[in-house]
Amino acid sequence: MDQPRCQMETMIQKPQEETVQLKSEEIQQRTEEEIHPNLEADAVQQKQRWEEQQKIHQKHWEEQQKIAEKRREFQRELAEERIRFREELAADRRKFMQELTADRRKFEQEQQEYYLKKEREERRLAEKERLIKAKWELLEMELQKLAGEREAFEKKKEAEAVRGEGRQARMTVKYPSEMELFFSGVENELDMKKRYRELIKIFHPDNSTGDTQTLQMINRTYESLKKQFSA
Repeated sequence: MDQPRCQMETMIQKPQEETVQLKSEEIQQRTEEEIHPNLEADAVQQKQRWEEQQKIHQKHWEEQQKIAEKRREFQRELAEERIRFREELAADRRKFMQELTADRRKFEQEQQEYYLKKEREERRLAEKERLIKAKWELLEMELQKLAGEREAFEKKKEAEAVRGEGRQARMTVKYPSEMELFFSGVENELDMKKRYRELIKIFHPDNSTGDTQTLQMINRTYESLKKQFSA
């Protein structure tokens, strides 16, 4: 009795299990059909996101490459600018040193010329001063000599007048008033020539104390005296 009952229950239970299994399979199939489109959509979205990310990465990489290239270009330009600046600085330094050397040489040459000119001028002034001094010494000597000779002449003239001698000594020469200072005391032709040579040395135009006009007067007086002594 129990056995048929068990069989019956088994028979009843088996269709129920099959029904449940069919429902499960049906639900699973419907679920897969519903989920499959979602999976495809997700895959498409993921692919799009990945492509966008790749594009972003590519763009970022390209920008980095551009930045790196600009940096390298800037460094090259900076290096070239440094080289150019150093070359210009070196050229300017060389030019400055050349100009400085030229200016120094010019200054030294001008300084040397100045000292030579100063030395020549000092010698010329010293020579001129010496000649002037000699001239004045000669003039003073001639003045003193002339004064003595005049005094002696006056005494002689007075003595001759007292003795009744009205003649003048033939050797006493009359000089032109403007030249009597230079040829005073000259009583013969030899003294005259000697005095003339001394006067020429002093008043010759080649000397720093030379005087052409005075020299001409000396020459005229000399010629006049020559005629008197030759008479």
